[in-house]
Amino acid sequence: ILGYEPRAASRGGFPTGYTVVAGEIGLLKNGVTSNGTNQPITRGSVAIMAFNSLTIDIMEKTTYGANESYEVVDKNILKEKLDVEKMYGQVIANYYTTMTGKSSLRKDEVNILTTSGETVTYKTGKTNAHDFIARNVIYYVKDEGDNTDPILVLVRNNTNSNTELTVASTNISKIADGTNGGKVLSYWKNKETDRTPEKAIIKDGAKVFYNGVAVSEYDLDNLANLKSGNIVLLDTARTDEYNHVFITEYKNIVVDDVSLASYRV
Repeated sequence: ILGYEPRAASRGGFPTGYTVVAGEIGLLKNGVTSNGTNQPITRGSVAIMAFNSLTIDIMEKTTYGANESYEVVDKNILKEKLDVEKMYGQVIANYYTTMTGKSSLRKDEVNILTTSGETVTYKTGKTNAHDFIARNVIYYVKDEGDNTDPILVLVRNNTNSNTELTVASTNISKIADGTNGGKVLSYWKNKETDRTPEKAIIKDGAKVFYNGVAVSEYDLDNLANLKSGNIVLLDTARTDEYNHVFITEYKNIVVDDVSLASYRV
């Protein structure tokens, strides 16, 4: 399907030529294992190779006749056979919030800022795309055409572009001023065994999300008083300074009265 048989034949044929070419084009990445040329491949390795093959550029015959020639072209199985495209971007809006405040999107929509700088609205389909707000993501999208928004079929965290730290409220030690206007969060990894707390630098101007919604004004010093919940620090620039702060806070409320007429408590 990938069309690399001529190159494999020129490298010695089966099995050496095929193995060499498979390695060159990335078919054997992501943990494909081999027990030797005379041993059957595992089902797990076959599954990984099938996944790898989806985004490898295929080789096509470009010259016919006595002097045949082949070239690698900008096509892959994922796009040509399945009408699905692999892309990179950042989720910048969901149903609940944008990067600056409340959102006007529908429940089944997200906005993704692509690597080309374009903001595109996608249908979330069966994915959990809304959970990746502010994260850099790798996503697979299917364009149905007919003037409909393209549909996401898979969204996953781009771990090479994001660094996350989750700290429970009970493990927060203190929050202090840092350099250049930022903050330094001191926290315990293990309060029972650690002698000194760890430190995390929050960048000046970091975007703050409180219970899922972006807020323009939040005093990060209040993190020291967070009684129940957690904070997630996110670095999308890999600078060792966190530029996004997600605060989840729980509050216990006692119901004093219930109005059956107005459906209020």
